[in-house]
Amino acid sequence: PDTEYYSDEIDITPRIHYIDDESRFEINQDGVITKYKGTIQCLYVPETINGIPVTGFESGAFNNNRIIELTLPKTIKEIPENAFSKNTALVVQKPSVQTGGFFIYTRHQQQNGHF
Repeated sequence: PDTEYYSDEIDITPRIHYIDDESRFEINQDGVITKYKGTIQCLYVPETINGIPVTGFESGAFNNNRIIELTLPKTIKEIPENAFSKNTALVVQKPSVQTGGFFIYTRHQQQNGHF
């Protein structure tokens, strides 16, 4: 049996996610977010905006924002390539993606995932 003692330190940073006012999102009739104009750092994207189910977003829709954590709704069907290329500190949480590939950029590494 393994009798050695292991110890690791971890840093935990609690964050509160906010749903921003729907007027800060630009969305087309297909449910694709074309632009986010808000300043929230930990953003939860709602399943519907202005009564339209959110199905995706354009590459660059969240670029050049202060967002460090983004939670996407389960209604998202596809995340475009290079979607977060200008958000170097961003962490994305997504319950499930039905099609397509995604790129998640973090401060230290780039991860590429396909479904």
